[in-house]
Amino acid sequence: MNMRELLLLYWDNAMEQEDWYPPILPALKDVTAEQALWKPQGEAANSIWENVQHLLYYKQRLLARLEGTPLSNEGIGNDETFLIHDSSQQAWETAQEQLKEVHTALR
Repeated sequence: MNMRELLLLYWDNAMEQEDWYPPILPALKDVTAEQALWKPQGEAANSIWENVQHLLYYKQRLLARLEGTPLSNEGIGNDETFLIHDSSQQAWETAQEQLKEVHTALR
């Protein structure tokens, strides 16, 4: 297996194909917006949705750089990459779909 094939294998494992850790899409499959927003009280932890937002932000930036397209949200701080502006079920489903789309586009 060459380096490209190995990288693609690991890329696929991260999203859809189970290996030694669970991939993200099956793990998110039946998670509701309410569940995705949950955080343990009194602890410094990000919710599932906040982590999805963070991944989405950086994958979108990487894709924009690779395609040579202008970057949106230039200069925001890392903490802002976790922000959720709409906590509806539809917004949660959209975030998951966007994560899948950008992951596929990067592949």
